[in-house]
Amino acid sequence: MKTDIEIAREAELRRIETIASKLDIGEEYLEPYGKYKAKVNLSINDEKLKEHKNGKLILVSAITNSSRRR
Repeated sequence: MKTDIEIAREAELRRIETIASKLDIGEEYLEPYGKYKAKVNLSINDEKLKEHKNGKLILVSAITNSSRRR
């Protein structure tokens, strides 16, 4: 079974603008951190809840490498 880091290293990176546009997230809701990641302003929830009553929110507070050697 592959580790999380092995899976991450094999993934094809896509620019955050490309992903956001596919999800119909406007630039006004993005706070970019480089080309491939961004914070999404939670005020988008108010707009999206009007359209999709059964939406889901996933919060990621931290990501750590569990296979890190000491």
